Amino acid sequence: MKKHLPLFILITYIISACTNPGQESLNQISITDALGREILLDEPPEKIVIAGKQTPMLANFFYLFETANQKISAIERRSQSEDDFLKIIDVDIESKYTLARDAGVEQIAPLKPDVVILKSSMRETVGLGLEEVEIPVIYVDFETVDQIYRDIAVIAVLLDEEERGKELINQYQAFKSTIDAWVGQSSESPSVVIVQAQGENGNFEISVPSARFLQTMLIEELGATALWLEAAQSGGWTTVNIEQVLNWDPEYLFVINYQGYALSIVDELKRDPLWQNLQAVKEKRVYAFAYDFLSWDQPDPRWILGYAWLASCLYPDWVNANQVIGITKTFYEKFYFLNESEFAEIIEPRIRSYFEQT
Repeated sequence: MKKHLPLFILITYIISACTNPGQESLNQISITDALGREILLDEPPEKIVIAGKQTPMLANFFYLFETANQKISAIERRSQSEDDFLKIIDVDIESKYTLARDAGVEQIAPLKPDVVILKSSMRETVGLGLEEVEIPVIYVDFETVDQIYRDIAVIAVLLDEEERGKELINQYQAFKSTIDAWVGQSSESPSVVIVQAQGENGNFEISVPSARFLQTMLIEELGATALWLEAAQSGGWTTVNIEQVLNWDPEYLFVINYQGYALSIVDELKRDPLWQNLQAVKEKRVYAFAYDFLSWDQPDPRWILGYAWLASCLYPDWVNANQVIGITKTFYEKFYFLNESEFAEIIEPRIRSYFEQT
């Protein structure tokens, strides 16, 4: 049965729509979102709400722009919302975590946002209710590299920072071209398995990313062989067991943990007699996926750092740690405006261990 919105919300927005009709704004902007919908706004929004799934990563993309901290008025608190990095670049971030997890139209509408940002997968559960009360919703994906570029351009128009959007996309493309040139010197195609591990004391649930996920794309773009593809045709992460991983027997194994425990999990796996039968363990090619404030494998602005770091693991003869740290330093300077001393103090201590794995 379809849920009906509270009457007071409908009345509020009907009255709002019928009063002060005015004339078409000279500052009107047009945006085509991830669902191909054209959204017309009378002017660039001043009150932006970011809600639904993956809000921490969506917020990280917004904060690539200089005016984001002024225009974001609320962010839904999700599992990775305890993002200390945002506290560094926006001293007011805590006041913006005003929406509880799984907030619906009843919680969002009273904030009177100019626009709400949602992942396109959230339209049925949240977006349609907001659209019904005529709150503008812009849907984004940020799942593949092409989508990341497209959605950055959308944010650029939304924030009236189109030149900044072009600058960011050009810098991403320059980084990727540099990394691809390094990797292109190799004729190898190493075999790889990426797993997400959750648990403790050796009792881990192991899963592999979908064939359509960014993690898989990173491996394939680097010219490596993703051994898990046949088992990962579903839409999400697919649970596998140690026997399946042993059957794949990759040359390289990368372990992800979104709570930041990948290094300790890798240490446990290396000591486990079953995992010691794996070629990657024998050859000391098991790596905790690089992580600073968030893991670098995700559809987050840091995806390019994950790409560079993977290249250094898979092709050490052609890509070294110093090159990747150089890219990382440039990334934080150009994308988040951190100077050299801030990088040395805030970022480098968090990533050093991931470049020292053997």
